[in-house]
Amino acid sequence: MDTIIVTCGTSLITNSNKEDIRRLYSLSNKRESDLSADDKSLIDKCSDRTENEIKSKCGSINFNKPFDGEVKEYLRKASAELNTIISKFVYIPPTNEANLYFLHTDTYIGEKVGNIYRDIFKVNSLPVEHLRTDTIEHFNDGINSLYKMEILKNTKGKMIYILSGGFKSWSGYMQSIGMLYADEIFYQFEGKSQQVISIPKLPVGINISDEQKLALRYLNCGVAPKKKILDSLSAADYCVVKDVGELTDRGKLLFITAKEQGLYDNLQLPLPGKLVFSNQFESDYKELDKKHKMELGEKLDRVALYCETMDMQFNPGSIRFHSLIGITDYTHEFSPFTGDGRRVYIKKDGNSYSVDKIDAHLK
Repeated sequence: MDTIIVTCGTSLITNSNKEDIRRLYSLSNKRESDLSADDKSLIDKCSDRTENEIKSKCGSINFNKPFDGEVKEYLRKASAELNTIISKFVYIPPTNEANLYFLHTDTYIGEKVGNIYRDIFKVNSLPVEHLRTDTIEHFNDGINSLYKMEILKNTKGKMIYILSGGFKSWSGYMQSIGMLYADEIFYQFEGKSQQVISIPKLPVGINISDEQKLALRYLNCGVAPKKKILDSLSAADYCVVKDVGELTDRGKLLFITAKEQGLYDNLQLPLPGKLVFSNQFESDYKELDKKHKMELGEKLDRVALYCETMDMQFNPGSIRFHSLIGITDYTHEFSPFTGDGRRVYIKKDGNSYSVDKIDAHLK
């Protein structure tokens, strides 16, 4: 089944509340907790007005069948994203034809827009966590969340991006991601022509060398690798200050691509030299699915760095590498998977740490 990703702005609400448009724009980057009672009340009132207007104009119409006449013209003017969907498909594709996801900002008005699409048009609405444009920090956090959204990449059918809605900087990043993962990308011109265009995909693939993969693993952990390894990447992929390294947005996309291409499909050699893997652990790892291999592979990179440095930045709560005393022959354990009670068990022998097996949590 096809997957259709639609970016949403605020026009669904602002277009039907012209008298309050300036104030709505001024509140467009605020979460519910940031709003005064009066400001929240305004957004609630405008959202209700939009929802009631759509219901009044459309009545009991079936949105999954072709529109015509006044309803079609009304919906095309309702928002940029609806205009493109109706221009392209003539109707809202039903759930038995496509998985339709409307992405919105992590703001109160974004949530309200998403709720209207979900409740009236019966589509999926998803926030992009942290995505706001009031500060560069919020925007970068949002883009980092965007890169992690599996729904943008994983599909058994055709992947279609519709990018007419939302602010232009977000659309630019979505186009970049779409070059890698989408089968088709559509955008609609504003103005008189209202023409939907297909954005051509560049005929390129990304081939990532073994040295680049190693550099990406270090940088993903916040560590600058040796210069010879680092130089395998473009300077646009990373930022390094002394021994501290960080992936740029482009570098993060490259790392995600490396994982999708199978970076952790096979057990990687540990970054520093204190970790060793037992035959049992290698067998356990082979039995994991791709998602669990990717999560465990990243955590093993950090565990290796922690065993080498004892620096707690490599041992966050999501890993919790710690010693075991008196309840088992194993000396240490850590949590390999989110929301999963299993543990990875380790035996320390001198300066080395033998990663022995994945098993149920000892209690």
